[in-house]
Amino acid sequence: MSRKKGNKKKRPIIGIYCEGKSEWQYFKMLSQKYNARNVHSQKLNTPFVKLS
Repeated sequence: MSRKKGNKKKRPIIGIYCEGKSEWQYFKMLSQKYNARNVHSQKLNTPFVKLS
């Protein structure tokens, strides 16, 4: 007898873009804590804008 094909639902991919390193680390820690393999965080390299 062969195995049945699984009809497992696919999770949507969630992307989080952060400006600072601490925010990136926070979301990375949360995804590891809750075993969320579909959550990806990425730090953006944004130049500092000085308002005068």
